Amino acid sequence: MITLDLLLAKEKIHCFDYLSIDVEGLELSVLEGLNLNKYQPSLILTEYPDQSERQRIIEHLRHFGYF
Repeated sequence: MITLDLLLAKEKIHCFDYLSIDVEGLELSVLEGLNLNKYQPSLILTEYPDQSERQRIIEHLRHFGYF
């Protein structure tokens, strides 16, 4: 598996404004593999499989100044 950080570096993508994540229950893993301090997308859209995962995603994003 490759992190989003590694993929972006490989493709020489230095910034983006919009991130949409739909990976069937691994959304938090995708977010954890992205340096949100570096990329700072303006809008992040993600699905979540249940309320507890939703809360973990929210807590992760809050750590980076979202919400």
